[in-house]
Amino acid sequence: MINVGICDDEVKIAAQMENLILDVGRKENIPVNVEVFYSGKLWKRIFCKVLSMICSI
Repeated sequence: MINVGICDDEVKIAAQMENLILDVGRKENIPVNVEVFYSGKLWKRIFCKVLSMICSI
């Protein structure tokens, strides 16, 4: 499984990138999980939360 995060405030561009990544995953038979973030602040908040969970293990 490959996890991908896309951060872009342009909805159309983010959707195109997401579709491109998912298409490549399907063609190469690679499971892909794509999360789209439309603001850097939201991405940072979630990333820091996940990072703190990983570091506390």
